[in-house]
Amino acid sequence: MVKSLKKRLGLLLGVVCAVLLVVACAPAAPTTEAPAEKEIKLGIQLITTGPFASVMERTTSGPLLYLQYLNDELGGIEYKDPITGETDNVKLDLVWEDNGYNAARAIAIYKRQKAAGVQVMMVNGSVGAEAVARMQVRDRMPNCAVYSSMTEVLYSRYLLTDRDSPVDQIGVFIDWVMDNWSEPRPPRVGVIAIDVASYRPFGNPEQLPAYASMKGAELVGIEWHPATSTDFTLEVTRLIEKEVDWVYFSSTTAVAAMILKDANRLGFLDKAKWCNIVGSSSEEIIEMAGPISEGFYMQIMTALPTQKDIAGVQLAEHIWKEYRNEPLNLTRMQCIPGAIFLSEALKTSLEKVGYENLTSEDIRDGLFSVKEVDCQGIIPPITIDPEWPIFNPYVGMAQVKGGKIEPISEFYKYPGIMRGLLGH
Repeated sequence: MVKSLKKRLGLLLGVVCAVLLVVACAPAAPTTEAPAEKEIKLGIQLITTGPFASVMERTTSGPLLYLQYLNDELGGIEYKDPITGETDNVKLDLVWEDNGYNAARAIAIYKRQKAAGVQVMMVNGSVGAEAVARMQVRDRMPNCAVYSSMTEVLYSRYLLTDRDSPVDQIGVFIDWVMDNWSEPRPPRVGVIAIDVASYRPFGNPEQLPAYASMKGAELVGIEWHPATSTDFTLEVTRLIEKEVDWVYFSSTTAVAAMILKDANRLGFLDKAKWCNIVGSSSEEIIEMAGPISEGFYMQIMTALPTQKDIAGVQLAEHIWKEYRNEPLNLTRMQCIPGAIFLSEALKTSLEKVGYENLTSEDIRDGLFSVKEVDCQGIIPPITIDPEWPIFNPYVGMAQVKGGKIEPISEFYKYPGIMRGLLGH
């Protein structure tokens, strides 16, 4: 009995060993893991807090939402590989933080994102872009910045912005005023400006005052105010006492509403015409200022959200509804062309060198070489001038009429005041 049991156990052990030997010698099963998804790491600095967050949170979020749409609904950037000739897709790894329109925070975020391996950035806002301008040249890090004004500080071979200098923003307004001025005397223009470094060149006699005089207008005064101002009695009174025809605000929509209310309270509203700077115009002026907003002028960077026959407007409306469940307005739409432009530049770079060989320098070359980028009618097609790389050089005029914003001009191009002074 014992010998029989031992014999059976021996046979069983032999069978098990044989099975294990067969398994061990069998060829490995083929792997079925999908290849790693191709991605380009993009660092984005939003402006969701700070003194100008009421405007900048929405303007700087627009490009992020477009890039999320590009990933989710279009499958990333489609391009033709220069080596294989095959069509492929690359998605964007979006790494973003809030810089609060603060230089120190912008620098800290820049360093973190660079250490994380980003290949291209959107350091948004003039303060942030100025803060990292020298570092990005040193590191050869391209920056496609929205809500940033081109200045002598920012001009470099690694930065592109979505608007010209603040001096040129008023300059293009003066161009429009002169085109519509019929009186024999020069129009008198006064300015109320937020006291930040990028706006200080307004007062340089060689810049804005000289340009106004050359065009036949008179710049009669600039009133500076802190970002946190809530009363504009002195600023408005001083300009009206100089008998201005126009008061131009370099301010947010909320500040524009406060200026209009103070002018109305002082009895000055009908003594001048009032206009807000490009980038800070919004339909919210009608809600904030109420009936006294009627007749208010504003510079605009894009088509109006009410122009629903334009494909780009329909796209922007879809993006904001899908990803934020918010209605489209001017501030939400104005920086989306920057993301469209960036995605087209990335496609250009990929089709030149391929994904495996792509470097930040290749992306920079793509940003500076794209032509006739189609923004689906939001703005005219974009062709970059490498000597002064602005990807939205267009400004139009609009006015509040019957409680709605209506366009009242074609798009103008910036006059190039700053560029001329720098010799570009």
